[in-house]
Amino acid sequence: MYAHWDLTESQLREANRRSASGTLVLRIRAGSPDAEVIVEQAVHPESRNWFIHVPQAGARYLGELGYYDTARTWTRVSLSTATLTPRDELSEETWVRFETLPFDMPMSQIVALVKQALTDNTPLLEALQQLRNEGYPDLPLLVPTPSSARGIQPPAWTPAQEHALAQLLSMDEVRRVWIGSLEITELLRRQLQRGISSAGLPVAGPGPGEVPGSSGLSSLSSPFGGGAGAPGRAFWFNVNAELIVYGATDPNATVTIGNRPIRLRPDGTFSYRFALPDGDYSLPITATSPDAVEQRQANLTFRRASDYRGEVPPHPQDPALQTPSPDHVG
Repeated sequence: MYAHWDLTESQLREANRRSASGTLVLRIRAGSPDAEVIVEQAVHPESRNWFIHVPQAGARYLGELGYYDTARTWTRVSLSTATLTPRDELSEETWVRFETLPFDMPMSQIVALVKQALTDNTPLLEALQQLRNEGYPDLPLLVPTPSSARGIQPPAWTPAQEHALAQLLSMDEVRRVWIGSLEITELLRRQLQRGISSAGLPVAGPGPGEVPGSSGLSSLSSPFGGGAGAPGRAFWFNVNAELIVYGATDPNATVTIGNRPIRLRPDGTFSYRFALPDGDYSLPITATSPDAVEQRQANLTFRRASDYRGEVPPHPQDPALQTPSPDHVG
């Protein structure tokens, strides 16, 4: 989960001054303001946001920012509204619905409706249906109430709807951002979990009301939040780097890296991960059109030159990764 708070400099200083630890504390509660504290994490004195891990998918949580004074009395600074974490499995529902926004409804009312739907975790289509029931009976509905709820087959997509979706998914700018952000986010998540489990990184112990083992993940994923070492001067620092090369072309085109042809996904996308030790690297990439008439080329060059001061060992990395070279493209 991602939490952020908009406190002024003076408000931050005053809260940190009143805190026995000199920092604010982020609590995550299960469902309601008076529910059990699931996770508790101290944040950096200057932080205004924090990533924090929660134990369950498909569950409702809210965040609470505050501090403990010298008497271990809790003071609340701010409380969020509840939010719902995504499910960790595919939905069993396969039906689709299409809705046309009413042209005669003021935009301010539509915006207010969207905000309310987000607050209540209500699908926008359901919110529009509620509006119909409350005095807008003529709002157009292209697909009726979910057919799965009535025990009949869901409506089929029309050719026009399939064509519109295909056009959207083939937009180069949309695809470039979509693939890049998803793959990088998943890579970071896997690397974080692998680093914790395989490297035995030290983690902070549980705080008051906290589930043991939960705060270590939170601190490792947050700015300034590295794992806490043993008592004394047990400070440590690990660094590493990887390279992700990705792109897209016509699904029937031929793409080579160096002289090695690569396999495209069904939508024409591709991606490769490499280790990136110090050195100079070059990856020439060529795309040839399905009719072999056109070619497009890109010669990607990379250089890593690290300068360490003090003891900085490499952060654990997937041992299967190889250096950026056409010979290492499978």
